[in-house]
Amino acid sequence: MRWADGFWCVGVLPPDAVHDGDTLRLSLPEAVLSESPLGDLRVRLRRDQQGAWPIRLAGVDAPELDYPGALPAMRHQPLHAALAAREWLLQAAVRAQTGGGLRLWVSGVDRYGRLIACLWPRRGDDTLRDKNTWAGEPKLPDSLNAGLLRDGMAYPDFHEDLPMAALAELRHITQIAIQQRLGVWSEDVTHQAIALDTLHLLSESRLIWPRLWRRLAECARQSLLMNTEADRNHARVAPAITGWQLRDFLIARGGMARNFTGGPWKNLADHLEMAGQHCRFPDAVENLLHRSPPDRKKLT
Repeated sequence: MRWADGFWCVGVLPPDAVHDGDTLRLSLPEAVLSESPLGDLRVRLRRDQQGAWPIRLAGVDAPELDYPGALPAMRHQPLHAALAAREWLLQAAVRAQTGGGLRLWVSGVDRYGRLIACLWPRRGDDTLRDKNTWAGEPKLPDSLNAGLLRDGMAYPDFHEDLPMAALAELRHITQIAIQQRLGVWSEDVTHQAIALDTLHLLSESRLIWPRLWRRLAECARQSLLMNTEADRNHARVAPAITGWQLRDFLIARGGMARNFTGGPWKNLADHLEMAGQHCRFPDAVENLLHRSPPDRKKLT
């Protein structure tokens, strides 16, 4: 596979580096970043107090562990799934660190100032020739991104940041995990009717596609803010929302997706089926390609 429109570098795992199942922090060489094609995007990066950079794994979306855009009653998805994804990534990253570190292919920067990347364990015979070439180019199925999907620890989240050939590989890996009902796929209820008046169950026991969960959590928070200012940070029960509220929220929120093989771009609201106080997402999430929003910058 030809890796274009990105750059390679080597990262070192600092202590307490793994935030959740798709985000971690790495110490990266300053020279690599300063000489990279990031250009003006460097000003968006948010290095922490220990000097490490946040990394968002491309192509994957793990169950939410602590989502700041939600009410206290919906800060996370079912914890057993969210913690399992974080533990998987932590163990994989530690093994890679023990074996020589992590190598990254960086494709861009997201709205939160995180580098969007694919990660591989670095092996003893690996040689980084320059920012665009790796001797013994790694195979995508060997990446941590693919491993999360292979074991069913995360959902697919396919954007235009990755080459289509890479997305096709990750999609195939995901389809096998779905067929074998591994990890999240053994309990996923995304395609079942979701009751909009009992959204708290989506944090306690009902596991759905994280992207849809985030939009439901954001819509519930907005609904509460519109009703009462005083109680917004103390709500212990997510408020009921209506199908029309959700649809209007999704349209205003933006975000377009289409079938992996083609077709028109549609708002997430147009992918949902609404019926009274229920919504259902009938599409296979592994077949969706998401248009990168304007604030998610791809290297060109």
